[in-house]
Amino acid sequence: MKKSSGAKLLAVVLLVAIAVFVSIKPLQNNINLGLDLQGGAQVVLQAIPDEGETVSNEDMQKLVSVLDKRVNELGVSEPVIQTEGTDRIIVELAGVDDPEQAIELIGKTAELQFVAPDGTVILTGADLKNAYAQINNTASEYERNTVVLEFTDEASEIFHQATIDYYGKVISIRLDDEEISAPTVNNIISGGTATISGGFATFQEAADLASLLRGGALPVKLDILSQNTVGPSLGADSLQKSLVASAIGFAILFLFMILYYRVPGFWACFSLVVYALLLLWILNLIHATLTLTSIAGFILSVGVAVDANIIIYERIREEVFVGKSLRASIESGFKRAFMTIFDSNLTTLLAAIVLYFFGSGTIKGFALTLAIGIVASMFTAITFTRCMLRWSAQVDFLAKPNLYLTGINHKEFKFDFVGKRKLWYGIAIIFIVPGLLVSAISGMNLGIDFTGGSIIEVQYDSPVELNMVRDTVSSAVGHTPSVNEGADNTFIIRTEELEEAESIALIDQLEELGSLNLLRNNRIGPVVGQELMANARWAMLIAGVLMLIYISIRFRFNYAITAVAALLHDVLVVFSIFAIFRIEIDSSFIAAILTIIGYSINNTIVIFDRIRENEAGRGKQTRWELINTSINQTLTRTIITTLVVLILLFALLLFGGETTKNFILALIIGMFAGFFSSVFLAGNLLGWLSSRLTAKWGGDRPNSAAVKKNMTKKKKAELAN
Repeated sequence: MKKSSGAKLLAVVLLVAIAVFVSIKPLQNNINLGLDLQGGAQVVLQAIPDEGETVSNEDMQKLVSVLDKRVNELGVSEPVIQTEGTDRIIVELAGVDDPEQAIELIGKTAELQFVAPDGTVILTGADLKNAYAQINNTASEYERNTVVLEFTDEASEIFHQATIDYYGKVISIRLDDEEISAPTVNNIISGGTATISGGFATFQEAADLASLLRGGALPVKLDILSQNTVGPSLGADSLQKSLVASAIGFAILFLFMILYYRVPGFWACFSLVVYALLLLWILNLIHATLTLTSIAGFILSVGVAVDANIIIYERIREEVFVGKSLRASIESGFKRAFMTIFDSNLTTLLAAIVLYFFGSGTIKGFALTLAIGIVASMFTAITFTRCMLRWSAQVDFLAKPNLYLTGINHKEFKFDFVGKRKLWYGIAIIFIVPGLLVSAISGMNLGIDFTGGSIIEVQYDSPVELNMVRDTVSSAVGHTPSVNEGADNTFIIRTEELEEAESIALIDQLEELGSLNLLRNNRIGPVVGQELMANARWAMLIAGVLMLIYISIRFRFNYAITAVAALLHDVLVVFSIFAIFRIEIDSSFIAAILTIIGYSINNTIVIFDRIRENEAGRGKQTRWELINTSINQTLTRTIITTLVVLILLFALLLFGGETTKNFILALIIGMFAGFFSSVFLAGNLLGWLSSRLTAKWGGDRPNSAAVKKNMTKKKKAELAN
C-alpha cells in the first residue's frame, strides 16, 4: 500500500466534505429562484409606435429605464428586465406579492397632462419633480386619498401663470387621455405643487398612481403579448416536490452505482457530488435563475455525467477481462473512452446551444444549465474520477480485481440484432404510423403557448363542484371553456385569450364559490404562439444539420445519415404518443424534443464508435456480423446509462411538481425511443445504407487512411501492453 495515495484520497474526501458543508448556506441564500419556484409574474411587452413611425433604440432604452423605475417602486428583489429583438421587453418579477397589480402598473403608458379649457396642454408628466400619495383627514371620504405633485422650477412658474389665466375655470388632469380629475381653479398656486383628489377608493390606488408618475411616462405604448402569473403557494409546493424528487432519484442512483460498480461506482457518486457543487457555484457566479425546467436540466446533465463514468468503467472492465493489470486497465480504459465521451457529449451540447438561442424564458434556463452541466461533467469524469481511480489502484485493500471486475462480460452477449431487422422496423412503424394518422386527422393537442389564450389555475380551501366552476366560467367568458379538476380542490381553466380586466372579473366570480388561492394566471397572444412554433421548427432543423455535419466529419456520411434517421424515429415516437393520447403540447415540449435529439444520440454515437473501432480488426467478419458484435459489446453500457437517466426522470415524474409533468413524460418516452432506435434500428440502417454507398462513403471494407492509422495504433498499443 502506498501511503501517499491513501493520504491523497483521504485529503480529497475531507476537502470535498468541507466544501459541501461550507457551500450549503451561501448557495441556498444566493441562488435566484424563478417564478415557478417562488411565485411572481412574467410579462412580454411589445412596443407599439405611432402610425408611420418605428421603434428606435432610444425608445427601447427609455422603455427599459422607465420600467426599471416602476419595478423598483414595487420593491421586487432582483427583477429581470431585458430586451428581446428590436421591439420587445421581457419583465420578470419573482416573489412579487400582487402579480396582477404589478402587471397592470407595468403596462400603463402613464402620460400625464394638465389641459386648459381650450384644449391646450399646460404641463405634462415630464415637468414633475416628485409625486407622492397622502391622506387628507379633513376632506370628505371621496377626496381623502390624494396624490401630491411637485413641479420643477420652470414648470412651477408655468403652473402659477395657468392658475391666474384660468382662475374660476376647470383645468383637466388626464392620464393616458382619460380624465382622472377636473378641479376648478379657486386659488392662485405659486408653491409649485398640485393635488389630484377624488376617485381613489383606497390609499393604495393613490400610491400606485404616484409610483407611475415618479417612474415617468413610456415613450411609446406597450402591448402585452403574454403574461405568466404564478402564486407563491404553487411555487413553494413545486420547489419542495422537486427537491424531494431529486433526493429520491439520487439516492436510488447512488445505491445502484455502488452495488453494480463497487469501488468505481463509489468514486462515480463522489465525483457527482463534486460535479453538482461545481455546477451550482457556476450558476451562482453568473447569477443564473433556477426554475423547474432548470432543475430538470440539472438532473439530465447528471445523467450525462454518469454516462461518461459508465463509458469509462465499461472500458476498464473490458481491459480487466482480457487479463491486463488493474493500473494498465484504468489507463487504457480512459484513453479508449475519451473520444467516445467527447463525441457523445458534444452532440448533446450542440442541441443545448441551439435550444438556448431559439428558446425563451425558462427554456433558456434549461438549456444553459444543461450546457454548463455537460462541460462540468467532462471535467469531473475525465480528470477528477481518473485521479481517484489511479490512487485507489495504488491502495492495497482497494486494488483487488474483484472490486472492479463486476457485471457481465460483453462477450457473453450473443443477441441477434441484425437478423431480425424486419421485426424491429415493423415495431417502429406500429409506434409511429397511428400517431401520424391521428395527428393528420385531429391535429395535435396544442396548448395556449402555441394557439394563444388564457389559462387560470385556482385552488379552493374546501371542495367545490366541477359543474359549478364550469357554469361560473361559462357565464363570465361567454363561451364553453375547458375546465379540468385536479387534486386537492384545484381547477385548471383554459379559455380564449382574456384581457386583464376580464381575467380579474372571472377570478372575482370564482371567489364567490368559496375561498381560493390563485395558483397561476397565464395569457399568451397568438403572435407569440406562432413565433414559438416557427422557432421550434428552425431549432430542430438547425440542430439536425449541425449533428449531420459533425458526425460526417468525425465518422462518415453514412453514419451521419443513419444517426439523423434514428433521431427522426425518436421524435416521431414522442409526437405519435402525444397525439394518440391527446397530451397537451406546450413550450417545454419543444425543450424536451431538442433534449431528446441531443441526448438519445449518445447511445447511437457510442455504438458507432465501437463499430468504427472494430473495423480496424475486422478480419473475416461480414459487415452485418461486425455491427451485431459492436452492439452486443456496448449493450451493457447502453442499458445502464438509459436506466440511470430513467431513474432520475421517473423520480421527477412521480414526486415532482405538476407543471413539468408533460415535459418529463416527453423525456421518458424519448429515452425509451432512443434506446430502441440505437440498439435495434441504427446499426441495421447503417448496414443497409453502407451496402448501397460507394467505398468512398463507407463501403463494405475499411479502406480509408483513418482506418489504417487506427489499425497501426491498435497494434502498437497491443505490443506496449
